[in-house]
Amino acid sequence: MATITQYWWIIFITCFTVMLLATLWMTNLAKHFFVEKDGKRSFNIFDLEFPATEMQLDKLMYYSTPDARKQLRKHLLVDFIFMPAAYIAIALLCYKAAIKMEFVGKYTFLALAVLQILPWLFDILENGYLLNKLS
Repeated sequence: MATITQYWWIIFITCFTVMLLATLWMTNLAKHFFVEKDGKRSFNIFDLEFPATEMQLDKLMYYSTPDARKQLRKHLLVDFIFMPAAYIAIALLCYKAAIKMEFVGKYTFLALAVLQILPWLFDILENGYLLNKLS
């Protein structure tokens, strides 16, 4: 823990920079997300992450252009670079807040820092599921 406290800013800035660069990369890839049904219509990653039904997700995958599928695969792979940077940065912020607090706040923010592993795990599972569906 002493190393994290000592090098907090360096670790945080590194994570934040990687997160921003990965975000820009994914934003650029997302410009290619189109489906061919009823003319060309764009979609975004949230349409895949939060479809209304399983059938809607299948249709979106089926009718997406070949270039869109290729770019979507790249997007999901770049997300594996984004995830550790984002979740570690959030955990570091929670840890830093915990250091500055006392009593309940300290343990609450420490718990939030440790619990960042859960959304990271679910994000990995989600990307794996979408990559599997894409195949």
